[in-house]
Amino acid sequence: MRFFVLIPTLAIFSSLAALSACSSVPENPTMLINTVPNGAQLTFDSGFICTSPCKVIVRRPMRVTAAKAGYIAQDNLLEWSRAEQVTWTLRLAAPTIDVDEESLPDLSQ
Repeated sequence: MRFFVLIPTLAIFSSLAALSACSSVPENPTMLINTVPNGAQLTFDSGFICTSPCKVIVRRPMRVTAAKAGYIAQDNLLEWSRAEQVTWTLRLAAPTIDVDEESLPDLSQ
């Protein structure tokens, strides 16, 4: 009798083990960080700096600042995800829609 009780118990434990393996973080969880536009400087709370696109190992949540000349610096929280990449869009520091033609110099000469 004990043999038959043990088989369902083993099946349950093996199923749980398989499910937990699916949701675990890999040993070296790498992520690709993209920015729009490319070429932003990424500064991590650890002091590490790289230029986007940049591939990093994400073992713990970390703060990252993305900065590029002409754009507003953006602070982000980076956590590993199964997507294995993230894209941050930077906003222009001084976006303009209309250009006042009268204020431009005459360059036709």
